[in-house]
Amino acid sequence: MVTEKCDVYSFGVLVLEVVMGNHPRDLLHHIASTRGQHILLKDILDQRPPAPTTSEEKDIVLLMKMALSCLQASPQARPTMQRTHQTLTHNQSYSPVPRHFSVITLDELYDT
Repeated sequence: MVTEKCDVYSFGVLVLEVVMGNHPRDLLHHIASTRGQHILLKDILDQRPPAPTTSEEKDIVLLMKMALSCLQASPQARPTMQRTHQTLTHNQSYSPVPRHFSVITLDELYDT
């Protein structure tokens, strides 16, 4: 059944596609089965643009946390589109990741 939570999931996929520079089909399968604990965030970024600045790294972490929350297996665990919009427009960060950008794994970005 199509619901708002389906739209939220699709939005998460779109964000991943923009960040990665291609469709995240293989990544979606991998994180669904292992939660992405061994995948470094820097390794999935689109390599065509220059490396992100420190401020862009913070934005990427925020985007990825939001995207991964939209991709939760349980529709009830996904945020609403209103909450997603508020997060992006008000730059409402989730709790910061206390690690250097180059060693952040996808698993660290899941809202727990």
